[in-house]
Amino acid sequence: GSLQLQQHATALEINSQLDADTWKEYFKFAFVRNPWEMLVTEFISQQSEFSSFKTGSSDQHGIESKFEDYLLASDLTRRSFSKSLCADNGDLMVDFVGKYESLEQDLKQVFNRLGLPDVDLAPDVFRPAISYPDYYNFLTRDLVEESFQTDINRFEYQFGSPDSNMGLATNRRNAPDHLITHFSHHKAGTVWFQRILKKLAERLGWKFQSSFQQDLESDTQIFMQENSLVEVHLLPDYRGSHVIRDPRDIVVSGYFYHLWCEEQWCLEKREKFDGRCYQEMLNSVSFEQGIEMEIENCKATFTRMLHWDYQNSNLIEVRFEDMLKDQYATFQAVFKKYGLSSNQVDIGLSVVEQCDFERATGRKKGQEAQNSHLRKGISGDWKNHFTQAHKEYFNALYPDLLKRLGYEDVDNW
Repeated sequence: GSLQLQQHATALEINSQLDADTWKEYFKFAFVRNPWEMLVTEFISQQSEFSSFKTGSSDQHGIESKFEDYLLASDLTRRSFSKSLCADNGDLMVDFVGKYESLEQDLKQVFNRLGLPDVDLAPDVFRPAISYPDYYNFLTRDLVEESFQTDINRFEYQFGSPDSNMGLATNRRNAPDHLITHFSHHKAGTVWFQRILKKLAERLGWKFQSSFQQDLESDTQIFMQENSLVEVHLLPDYRGSHVIRDPRDIVVSGYFYHLWCEEQWCLEKREKFDGRCYQEMLNSVSFEQGIEMEIENCKATFTRMLHWDYQNSNLIEVRFEDMLKDQYATFQAVFKKYGLSSNQVDIGLSVVEQCDFERATGRKKGQEAQNSHLRKGISGDWKNHFTQAHKEYFNALYPDLLKRLGYEDVDNW
């Protein structure tokens, strides 16, 4: 009978409707495209005022801003070519993968394999009359890189030309005379802060860097270390921020994130899991067991939070919960601690508005999207998921953590 498939069905979905011999008999091919360029052309195709989005428009900032809104409201994680073309173990299920960028040449290979005559494509038919890097800033470039990391690595794509800088301003006379720093912890607003700081740096013409401390470059103005793996006494003169979150919410947020994320450590096969990766293990056990696994998995994060120096006068201490309660007041205090001028603070707050949860996701706070870095946008979600057994296990592993961080004042919470 005929196949029952939706448009853009994955190789796995097609395979599931064919017997093994039929699947093996067919020649299977697919074409991929540079994800940065693909998203720009999709964005343009959805604009009713196409003429206003031509490269070279005097409203370049307007182009970037509208495109940024488009990306932040899109579910990019479901667009991966690798997910469409690969089996669950990551192996390609097709016999040939061509590239849009070499469409004519790769089509000839397909036609030759099938015994068909070559077809000459009309020149420039498939090439958009745009320069896609013009639509990107640091925030959106890295957002796409993060979402399509597997595709970028597997199919060897890169953003623009190697020296592309997306129009980064070269005038840095208003740069601070000290290093601006932000130190975070896993699932403690890391992506939120990173997007804001990248965008702020791009607006001010400063250099943003998120890396290990040993890789910090001398011309960086804003430095972020996602896991607070830093020896502050080895830094140059700095002013910065450090954020923590209720460890119980970190557990719950981490659990839902690790079910689908593409972080390398989460996908590495391990002997302790009988050759499976952490993500496979998490998906194979019950929800209750998964939360227990995540409680144990958070040990390194909680240890760093516990032993952090909270009396460092060069840093403003921030709670994730305060960011959710009043993001503008929180970030205004953060920007002032950084030593930004009043005008720069205003620019920063406009960036905060652009990166607002509801604007970025199209969802109200509390509306859940499990396969998203911005899953729910609320605090205290652990109360909806922790059982009594989870509480006891948490307290057994981390007996003083909540009291020492100020999240509880009693043992029996």
